[in-house]
Amino acid sequence: MKRLRILKPRYLVMAAVALLIILLSTLSARHRVSETVSPIRKDVVDAVFATGHLVMSDEYVVATNKDGFIIDVSVKAGDSVPAGAALFHLSNTVTSSQLATARAQYEDARRKADPQSPSILSLKSQIEQAERQLELERQNLKRYTALVQTNASSQLDYENAQFRFEKAQSDLDVLKQSLTDLQEALNLEVETARNQLRIYESEQDDHLIRSSQPGVVLEIYKEQGELARNGQSLARIGSGDYLARLLVAEEDIRLIRIGQPVKISLNTDRTRVIDARVTTIYPSFDVEDQSFVIEASFNQGDQPLFAGTQLQANIVVAARMNALTIPVRCLQDDSLVTLSNGNVVPVQTGIRSGLWVEVIAGISESDQLQIPEE
Repeated sequence: MKRLRILKPRYLVMAAVALLIILLSTLSARHRVSETVSPIRKDVVDAVFATGHLVMSDEYVVATNKDGFIIDVSVKAGDSVPAGAALFHLSNTVTSSQLATARAQYEDARRKADPQSPSILSLKSQIEQAERQLELERQNLKRYTALVQTNASSQLDYENAQFRFEKAQSDLDVLKQSLTDLQEALNLEVETARNQLRIYESEQDDHLIRSSQPGVVLEIYKEQGELARNGQSLARIGSGDYLARLLVAEEDIRLIRIGQPVKISLNTDRTRVIDARVTTIYPSFDVEDQSFVIEASFNQGDQPLFAGTQLQANIVVAARMNALTIPVRCLQDDSLVTLSNGNVVPVQTGIRSGLWVEVIAGISESDQLQIPEE
């Protein structure tokens, strides 16, 4: 026969307390009321975050089209340079003595080809003398012609006079042709010497790297003594206004438009926010930065700026003043809210800004919304 187990008084008390706790918890759960909130009016802004740095509107890279060691660097970062300023001097195969020799040969050829040069003046003098001799022989031939017609002179004397005239004419023609040939030869020597000099000067100038536009030297990539290869960058020069070059993620580029406001914070002064506007949207994806690139211009003011300064920016893609908003956590499935009476209603949302979302339709300011428990 099975024996009954009798609980002691203290176990009975503990069992009663446990049962009471369970009942109270159940009643509390049944009467618990969710937290509610009302829609409020506020300004909302939707922005795309971007990082970037400052650039100058007109920047270019100075490169070399020759190989050579850098024997002189004439500028340093921060220097202002005019167009055509010498920046770098590269070693080359054309020595200073070769260039000086070519220049001397050109000047010598020019002196010889000058109309007042000794060789030309000598020929001109001979021509003048031959012209006088020709005139003399012409007059002599004229006299013998008249004499032979009156039989006052022999035919032989007339023929001798005619021969001397023709010889004087021939001598003059030869001298004039000699002057022409000499002038052409000397001019050819001048042109040859000039071309040779230009070749040497071009070789020399190719190794003297100059600025193509005025600006400020932003960076120097090579130092004296280093080897510069053909096409290698030596320096970066900029001018004009500063711009913010921004990197925008692929999923955000569709939201960007020319003229949108931009709020910029420079790493050099995080306490200040600079107002800017989008001015350029580059059409191609930058593979190196894995982003799209845009530019924004701004009023520089009195703040000192430096090319390359890192920055953060918020590009305002949408804004609504005095919009009807609710906390984002009131949304269910991005389009439903629960009223205080338990009814679930659909809503049309607009701009999302942080923890708040704009409601365009579906509820009013007088509605009370339940905030789902987390």
